[in-house]
Amino acid sequence: MWGLKSCFFLLFVVSYVYSSDHTCELSCDHFSEGCTKCTNTTFQCENRALKSVCAAYYNNNSTEMHTVDLRDNLISNFSSFPAKSNIKVLFIGNNHFTSLTKADMERFPLLEKLFIEQNEIKSLPKDVFEGSTFIEELHMSGLGLSELPDTIFKPLKALTFLDLSHNQLKKVPANTFQIGNRIRTLFLNGNPITELAPVDFVALRKIEVIHLGETKLTTITDHAFATLDTLREINFDHSSQLRFIDETAFGWYLPTPGKYAASLSKVSIRSCYLSNLDEHVFNVKGLEEFKFSNNPWECDCSIRWLMDPETWKVSPGKDKIMEELNNSKCDNDKWKRTPLAAVPLNQLECGVKIPNFKDHPALRLSSSLSTVTTIMIITLLVCCISVVLGILMFRRCTRQTSMPPAVNQYRAIYNQGHVQSLDEGLDKDAKSPYEL
Repeated sequence: MWGLKSCFFLLFVVSYVYSSDHTCELSCDHFSEGCTKCTNTTFQCENRALKSVCAAYYNNNSTEMHTVDLRDNLISNFSSFPAKSNIKVLFIGNNHFTSLTKADMERFPLLEKLFIEQNEIKSLPKDVFEGSTFIEELHMSGLGLSELPDTIFKPLKALTFLDLSHNQLKKVPANTFQIGNRIRTLFLNGNPITELAPVDFVALRKIEVIHLGETKLTTITDHAFATLDTLREINFDHSSQLRFIDETAFGWYLPTPGKYAASLSKVSIRSCYLSNLDEHVFNVKGLEEFKFSNNPWECDCSIRWLMDPETWKVSPGKDKIMEELNNSKCDNDKWKRTPLAAVPLNQLECGVKIPNFKDHPALRLSSSLSTVTTIMIITLLVCCISVVLGILMFRRCTRQTSMPPAVNQYRAIYNQGHVQSLDEGLDKDAKSPYEL
């Protein structure tokens, strides 16, 4: 009986060994710890409580091994990694790393994709990526970063994908983006960003996708994205404080709605705090996806264009958008919880519209003046006021010097206690003509 069991056990071991890839020999403790996925090009050892890495797996396929996956372990530093390797893709997310230095990155001179998310790296040195010229994707989500050194990404000439989501950034790290970069996808969602400015994205001339969901934004200001001609996807999902998107946020105002937002094809503003939306914000003719459900929409004339099926007949994503109209609910009392698609357009309340300077083209132009122009106008006004005050002071002084002699004499009596002639003067010992 025992001989039969031994035979079956031996057969199982032999079949397991021969079914494995013999060209990838695992040494140290990796095999016993369950790192069974191994091919000529990939070493995978996830969630095995590893505290260090056995370098032997590199040596067996030093010219072919290009992907290493060590996610969900207990590794805290790079000391157990080879001094140099040909690794191109490195997964080390959700470990115990507390720092990342230039010396660490020099171990991977050919690295193209780095996944280091969900570690405890609170800050990064300015020179960390010097020499990392081949990196195309950088995933640094959930590290706890509150700021980034200026020009930190400058050496990354090949970088096209940057994930900085779920950190502690309070503003867009604009100074880290250099003119001429190739970044096409940027994730900033999950950061406590409170405001945007047009200069934040001015260097991202090739950007196509931006995610800004789960932020603390309250408004999207005028021309915030106006310089981004290649932007095709924007996402603000779950920015629960977002109340207003300026009609010029994606381009200059023109009578044609959304003309300068023509490149946008995917927009998502789900679960924000928007009650209305100007029809000039987006170009409906270019929208393939437009997600806007779970907002407190005020169903009146201000969003009639949004609720009107005729608006979306020219949109390539009209079917999906009609689904959004069915899933989106009104929040005002009259149409509470009514789907936007179910509200009769001829029953929308259109109260007296409060005059707004943005409704007048001439005043709209003045409101779009740059800060520099505003400062120049204020400076000019100050100069004019100064000139007027100078003229008034000059005239006052002139009147004083042209007073008749008698007036000046009586002033002298008041000020000095005796009569002082402007022409000759009096002797100090002379008797006052007013003495008895």
